[in-house]
Amino acid sequence: MLAKEQFVWYMRRRNLSYKDEVTGTAVHVMTNEYEDENKMRIFQKRLKLDPDYNGLKARGSAAANLEMVRLLTIPKFTISEILMRSALKEFGSKKRLDERNADSVSLRFGHRRIGKGLDRAKDLLFKGSAEDKTVQKKKLAETLHVPEVDDIARVLPSGELKEFSKELHKKLVSSQETAQTIATYILNKKEELEK
Repeated sequence: MLAKEQFVWYMRRRNLSYKDEVTGTAVHVMTNEYEDENKMRIFQKRLKLDPDYNGLKARGSAAANLEMVRLLTIPKFTISEILMRSALKEFGSKKRLDERNADSVSLRFGHRRIGKGLDRAKDLLFKGSAEDKTVQKKKLAETLHVPEVDDIARVLPSGELKEFSKELHKKLVSSQETAQTIATYILNKKEELEK
């Protein structure tokens, strides 16, 4: 019965209600870890990200490496260039790649709805040739705020999503815009939505 399930949730309820981000985390059920990791490595190699992953693996602790593999073998990461690039970039941004820091990245990317907003916006965000789109995805990953873009794109009504995506795309193709200025734009938009 559980063999076909990607995730298994176990929750013990106490007297107080807690958010699941505080008390637990999704654990990927590894039905065939060799096959899953092989798919991840093939996808990384196709994107020329295998040196990035190998570098992270070399400097990460054993627990951090396990956490990276756990996250990056989730099927949505092995089919989404932007999710793979941005997760690797966030793992790489940690000065010390230990279990705690790897867990913090996994918490940001481990939400079951991650990628839904990006799927809605991808044709509006990334335009041009395959090479142009890759350059745009790299620049977005460098902001270290792809989960926020995903959240924004998931909740915006269609008209507002089109406007947000158009503006973000302009920033991604502009040589005047840096990862930091784009990150500021993303965080300001997220804050505006949370009001």
